[in-house]
Amino acid sequence: MSLDLRSPLAPPATTADRLPPARGRITARAILLALAIIPCQMHWIGLVEGVWHGLHMTCLSLPMAPLFLLLVLMVANLGLQRLWPRAVLTQAELLTIFAMLALSAFLCGHDRLINLMGTVAYAHRFATPENRWEELFFAYLPDWFVVKDREAAFHYYAGGSSYALYWRHWVKPAIGWSSFTVVVVATLLCLNVVMRKRWTEAERLSYPIIQIPLAMTDPRFPFWRSAPLWIGFGLAGGVDLLNGIAYLYPSVPNLPYYGAAMDLKPYLVNHPWNAIDYLRADFYPFMLGIAYFLPMDIIFSTWFFYLVGRLQMVWGGATGLRELLPRYPYFGMQAAGAVLVIALVALWEARGYLRQVWRRAIGMKSSLDDRDEAMSYRAALIGLAVGFALLCWFGTQIGIAPHYVALYFGLFLLIAMAIARLRADSGAPVHGLVNVNPHDVLVTHFGTVGESPRHLTGMALCVWLTQLNRAHPMPQQLEALKIAQVLRQSQRAMALAMMAAAVVTIALYFVIFPPLMYRHGAAVAEELKWAGGRAFGAAGLTGWLESPRPPDGPGIGFFGGGAGLALAMAMLRARFVWWPFHPMGYAIGTGWTAQQWWVSLVVCSLVKGVIVHYGGVRGFQRAAPFFIGLVLGQFVVLCLWSLIAVITEQPMYWPFT
Repeated sequence: MSLDLRSPLAPPATTADRLPPARGRITARAILLALAIIPCQMHWIGLVEGVWHGLHMTCLSLPMAPLFLLLVLMVANLGLQRLWPRAVLTQAELLTIFAMLALSAFLCGHDRLINLMGTVAYAHRFATPENRWEELFFAYLPDWFVVKDREAAFHYYAGGSSYALYWRHWVKPAIGWSSFTVVVVATLLCLNVVMRKRWTEAERLSYPIIQIPLAMTDPRFPFWRSAPLWIGFGLAGGVDLLNGIAYLYPSVPNLPYYGAAMDLKPYLVNHPWNAIDYLRADFYPFMLGIAYFLPMDIIFSTWFFYLVGRLQMVWGGATGLRELLPRYPYFGMQAAGAVLVIALVALWEARGYLRQVWRRAIGMKSSLDDRDEAMSYRAALIGLAVGFALLCWFGTQIGIAPHYVALYFGLFLLIAMAIARLRADSGAPVHGLVNVNPHDVLVTHFGTVGESPRHLTGMALCVWLTQLNRAHPMPQQLEALKIAQVLRQSQRAMALAMMAAAVVTIALYFVIFPPLMYRHGAAVAEELKWAGGRAFGAAGLTGWLESPRPPDGPGIGFFGGGAGLALAMAMLRARFVWWPFHPMGYAIGTGWTAQQWWVSLVVCSLVKGVIVHYGGVRGFQRAAPFFIGLVLGQFVVLCLWSLIAVITEQPMYWPFT
């Protein structure tokens, strides 16, 4: 039986499949311009997301700052058309710059290098005689991956100092983690090259996230003259313009659509409904705009399974399960089981294709042609094998036990592959998927009793990479390769541009970010404190060492239940075309990030359903500019507020943190 994970209800033949060859090509000037912009974007994201824990620009699958900068370049093009026509950037150049900025933003933002910066100096700053960290695990912290100087760590969190006084203590961690991160990005790129043709050309996944930048830069789309687009822009942007003014001048009335004003928890006071620990009715116009381009079954499944999760809490409160099982309903393990099934089903479905990839790689007759790929299949497979071996080597240097390290990074690559496929197919607006990571899966299944402190310390040091799954580089790389295919550009040129963006971002990060912390103080940076606490605190290494736990039987059961339910949904979708539930929607809906977006997805289900039912394909296409306007309007105004914050060096209005 074919276990089809694709969405049969996806929008038909979108922009990504009908564009003519783009005017121009991927050029050196586009790559150099992107590389010049990257440090500025890194400083912007470092202040707003890192220091102030504000406007989470990199948590969304459609990255806010790069889309804003793409629009800025398009505005600059208007002036160049009059003053210097030869300097006008072509569509291929604009989208190359966008793709490079997007990958850079994901690497330097939430869930990636910002979280790393919360772990590098955390242990030596917050170790005390009371928590006994020095006794518990200091002997297992490797010199090349942590800042061990107490004074350097203290001033990093206290602020009011200068990086120039302490930079020498950061040299080894900078080299160690930068080398490791480059290997991660290169390995993921090789995996993308191996799977790209299967997902993009054989399965024809729809890549919803890139529809907006493709439409914006399409020379056939009357972007600047589209009335529906600017109506949507004005509605979404106007609300945040007003709310930003109200933030500065409280006497001005505002229009709340998020946060405490939308909290439904105070109304759930009676047993067992009070077992729901979090329920808000936030509504984000940009999320309505992004979701409009997603398959209907993904939209429905995400909010449906989010509400099912609240009912699981109610059931747990009514039956006493929440008292009996403190981690009930094990959302993380449910999602982990589903995500790993998605990855394994994708590999099973691609087994014939992978056989042809192997035959091509070893020089045997194959039905596949890799001449248009970013690299030959032989190079990709060698790169994947070497990259995996290097990850395992780095893992052992960090401290992960040799008998676990291959399983650890194998799980990491499977989860990364599932997320890349998930976004290429469903366009998931956010894929936080908390607890869908190797260390939680391993601790749940094997426990920590009898495990060496060095091994547990090594896993804690890798929490920054694996704990959360937003801002993930693999789906962005895959989308960049899809952009190159749509524009009929060189896959190799796009891959080289991606690696250039990654290397520059990683190399500059230890130059740009620590000085911000030494000036402002990492103690005010909520994301850094969370990342360090998650790695070394009671929920992480300290808990593992002081309270060793056996394998978690109920957790394993919920992991198996999530895997079984996802597999059943995949099988039913293969048999019944009308089946409305998607395993990817289940995985996303059980994650905590769905709590901010579920109302927007409900509204989108209704609005898009009406448009498609009464207007068909033509109605869907005619309404699309309005929804693009919703995204751009809110993104542009919020980015402008955040830039004002950077200029004035004080927090500003941002509606989601």
